[in-house]
Amino acid sequence: MNETGKYRVLRYWLKGVNKGRVTVFMDNLPGFPDNISTTKEGDYWLGFAAPRNSMIDELSASPFLRKAIMRLPAALRPSAEALGHVIKVSSTGEVLQSLQSAEGGYAFTTGALQTADGLYISSLTEPSIGFIPSAEMPFEDSE
Repeated sequence: MNETGKYRVLRYWLKGVNKGRVTVFMDNLPGFPDNISTTKEGDYWLGFAAPRNSMIDELSASPFLRKAIMRLPAALRPSAEALGHVIKVSSTGEVLQSLQSAEGGYAFTTGALQTADGLYISSLTEPSIGFIPSAEMPFEDSE
């Protein structure tokens, strides 16, 4: 489960000695996590809607100021940076791949789905689905 505003991913245990418990899977992430998908190998793709924002980080300790800022007109509120970013992580939380589009060519990513033909990437704002064919993927193809 993503805790978007806390920059972390939680794990809800379905079985085993931790059954029914919630533990932190990944913490202090570089952006706002949004959506998780699994690979057939048991790894995960995680999309970031936007990178961290220092002003938002500073406001996290002040709920009153956060609420006040959210009531301002949109043009006066801090805005998210247009960055496309997805990461592939192992079942233990190790980052295996980090794909970014710093020029904002495909921004505000929400998740990714790896198939035999490539990697499909979703966005909050883009009018289409992003796609990287398997032959062009900058990571090892396990098919």
